[in-house]
Amino acid sequence: MDKHIFLLNDQTKYTGISNVTMDIHSSVDNTTIISLIMNSKKSKKDFYGEGYYGLKASNIQLWPINAYFQKYIYKNIYNEISLNNNYIIHYLNMSIYPVINVNSIITIHDLFAVNKKSNKNKIYSSIIQRNLKKYKKFNFVHTVSNTVKKCCETYGFDGKIVTIYPPVTKGIYKMNNKNELRKKYNIPIDKKVIINVSNNFEYKNTNMLKPIMEKLGNDYYLIHVGSDINTGRVFKNIDVIILNELYNLSDIALLPSSREGFGIPYVEAMATGLPVVASDIDIAREICGGAGIFSEINVNSFVNSIRNIEHDKYPKKSLERCRIFNHNEFKSNIIKLYSTLLLK
Repeated sequence: MDKHIFLLNDQTKYTGISNVTMDIHSSVDNTTIISLIMNSKKSKKDFYGEGYYGLKASNIQLWPINAYFQKYIYKNIYNEISLNNNYIIHYLNMSIYPVINVNSIITIHDLFAVNKKSNKNKIYSSIIQRNLKKYKKFNFVHTVSNTVKKCCETYGFDGKIVTIYPPVTKGIYKMNNKNELRKKYNIPIDKKVIINVSNNFEYKNTNMLKPIMEKLGNDYYLIHVGSDINTGRVFKNIDVIILNELYNLSDIALLPSSREGFGIPYVEAMATGLPVVASDIDIAREICGGAGIFSEINVNSFVNSIRNIEHDKYPKKSLERCRIFNHNEFKSNIIKLYSTLLLK
């Protein structure tokens, strides 16, 4: 790209938002990641790119102030950007206030925060709604799924909305040494291993994992990657090498979320050839297609779906579906989007 692209991020490493930021950075030349650190308890090393703190205090959390008054607190960053007319600003999260809206684009990962019933953080929700009033007027909007695109259209975005799927996580691929990996991690060879990769947000429904496993019985074994839960073998703070090995020693991915904007674990599971048992929601059907086994969101339905998997149809179906989430396609589409922005 002839223009310099500034990728504005406010999320720590290894989150869905920061991963998309890095995917763009590694796909497009002449990009700089700027991370706005609104939580002063976080370290710069927790963020990609160049990190910039807002107001800091040792005995009080100033995140709400930094988030609400971004326009003033981070004004020096925007002043430096605007000195160079040859730029594009790509806002990677709607929690970032769009100080500059010329030659700018926003990525929308979901609109959950505007739902007052499901969002208990009223301060965060009010900040998002304020910012969205500006983003709704952007000429170009990037969404991570068609499900999110439909939500943006319903919400009243004025500009052109383009869906570009994030690619599969680098380093996630199918291996062929399941028994060896199970020995490495001391996982029983004679059981069907279920993997769940998620945090403990309420909509992830991790509270269903224990009763699901109890009903399945001793022939099944659960691996959970994420926060502590009260069942199964838990792995926390692992790198992509270990994550890939855990997928590859498993037989089934179980992802019972009741909502997602995209859901990279769907793609990661398919990239390793696993059948994906997921809640029957629009985003799961969009991402998983024929590689998904879709269940009503209750324990008995998930148990029945797991027991009735026709394992001989996998990994072929999953690997074929995963081809649409490749890095070359992502790179081509992002560059095309930037080029269209410049021609507006």
